[in-house]
Amino acid sequence: MSTVFGKAVSILNYLAQTNSPCGVMQISRYLGIPKASVSRLLSSLAEYNLVIKGRNGLYQMGPGSMFWATAYKSQKGLSELCLPYLYEIEKESGESVNLFAHEDKRLYYLERIQSQRPVTTQFQLGQQPLFHCTGGGKAVLMALPEDELEEYLSHPLERKTPSSVVDRDELKKQLRKFREQGYSEENGEHEEGIHCVGVPLLDGRDYPVGAISIVAASYRFDDEKVAKSGELLVRLGREISAKLGRL
Repeated sequence: MSTVFGKAVSILNYLAQTNSPCGVMQISRYLGIPKASVSRLLSSLAEYNLVIKGRNGLYQMGPGSMFWATAYKSQKGLSELCLPYLYEIEKESGESVNLFAHEDKRLYYLERIQSQRPVTTQFQLGQQPLFHCTGGGKAVLMALPEDELEEYLSHPLERKTPSSVVDRDELKKQLRKFREQGYSEENGEHEEGIHCVGVPLLDGRDYPVGAISIVAASYRFDDEKVAKSGELLVRLGREISAKLGRL
């Protein structure tokens, strides 16, 4: 974050994640960037409508950011291929469905189909969730080549909730189980009260380019429903991966 560009991007990321208007001092304290630098960068970003300043002096994401988001989503690729399957999964499971993209060793929320029984989560399109405590992230980890998995595990694992698995050996044990059953699982590890199962989406090299997860409130996601949801994801995930392998 030493470059001006890096600082500007970090400000945009913070505003997007906070999802509420923020003041210069708040941004400065959180990111550790001098107040004067934050003020200058916000002024520059505002010129391009990437941020907007309200009458109360607080900043929030501006409409200019939608140009890039729309351009990204309009590209033919994972989202276009998967959307019909996402709706099918939502219909059969009765729960919400997430689509993740895995690019350049990063995980992104790409799509969500809300069910008739939606769950309230911190999910935002484009956000980068943690691999080790989300259903989609664990699905990617279970399919990674061993060297890439070891690289990920060489870094400290952040704890999001008391249930988060941050012990390297315990996570590796989980991933072995997930490979055997064909789908991943997390229960309250990223957000308390939320239960997810997920499967990786593989390209022609069997490399995980994304993942799909079913998201539900923990109280209605018992072992039987978890197993049925996992079987559904495995079946349709294989169909998607087969198509990805032909692209």
